[in-house]
Amino acid sequence: MVGVANLALQAVPTVLNMVGAQVQKKKDQKFGDWMIQQAEKTPRYAMADTYNKYLAMAKQDPVGDYMREQASRNQATSIGALKSGGAKAILGGLGAVQQQGFANQAEIAGASQKNLQSAMQNYAQQQQSVMDKNVGQREKELEGVFQGELFKKQAKDIARQAMFQGGEDLFKTGMQFAGANNLIGGGGGGAKTSPLESSLDTWLQSNNVMYKSGGSVNKTPGPFSHKTNPIDIVAKGNKIGEMTGGEYILNPSQAAKMQSLAGSQKKEALQRYVKTLFNKFNSK
Repeated sequence: MVGVANLALQAVPTVLNMVGAQVQKKKDQKFGDWMIQQAEKTPRYAMADTYNKYLAMAKQDPVGDYMREQASRNQATSIGALKSGGAKAILGGLGAVQQQGFANQAEIAGASQKNLQSAMQNYAQQQQSVMDKNVGQREKELEGVFQGELFKKQAKDIARQAMFQGGEDLFKTGMQFAGANNLIGGGGGGAKTSPLESSLDTWLQSNNVMYKSGGSVNKTPGPFSHKTNPIDIVAKGNKIGEMTGGEYILNPSQAAKMQSLAGSQKKEALQRYVKTLFNKFNSK
């Protein structure tokens, strides 16, 4: 019998690689979390305090107050001059003085209103500018979050692929060991599943390792042809369906997201989600 120690020595590098892949995955996912945290700290713009003071000053209208006060003094001075000229002068000129006073007050009020409208327009323009900048900041934040999530997913996919490759290597090593020691049943009416084959298959499934023909993949390999490239879907040893190459598999979360966006009539959001999803699939 081929020694178990020799089997263990052959398996050690593979196991170390698998463990290292899991350790690296945790590090990469922590870095992805850090990327997301940094993106969520994207600053927002706010109105400068000088603009708030400017608008408040325009509403108070100190210049208009001064002009109205000056107009009142001028009118009082004119009336005083009329009084010094006697009753006849007052009767003859008071109406004109009052009319001029009303005209002056109306002109001042118009100028004040024009200044206030100009100030409010300038303030609104600045406010819109701040809002536009914050839209850009929000887009920057979302892009950063997306990149962080994508980095985490890629780290997970790389680790999973390493687990698959390691499982495949261990399987080959185990099969070589089993073959050398006659542990694999066969012949007669059909092959028997050995304890080694059964345990390896159970290990691969319990660790969610991807199989080349079926399993947890997003896009099936090979050409699209059920005749030349059939891919069996197997559950508990029984074939329950068949796929072929070039087909995509959506998980329940992805399917629910697409259904939700389609139902809400958010066409642009649905297009972005589908485009992003298929870019991920095709990048593998």
